[in-house]
Amino acid sequence: WVIALCVNFAWKISAHATGIGGLLGRYYGSGAYPYDKSLLAFIVVLIVAGLLGTSRIFLKRHTPMQVYAGFCLGFICTFVASLMSYIYLFI
Repeated sequence: WVIALCVNFAWKISAHATGIGGLLGRYYGSGAYPYDKSLLAFIVVLIVAGLLGTSRIFLKRHTPMQVYAGFCLGFICTFVASLMSYIYLFI
């Protein structure tokens, strides 16, 4: 959230998309491991992310680029953190 806060001082990004992107990054990051069967949760969150992003654009709260940037920020940060935790905890 600190990165999103810093970006929002210069350019408004969607905090809603950042949050759902982070949740999707968690499921994608942990779904790569053989012991975690989170495919159904990943699919549900992916559909909700699409609906959320579409609603933010439809309501004219954000431009498409602001929604994409927020989603990518949340997804990348959480995905990288989940991969790093897997690498450092399970070596």
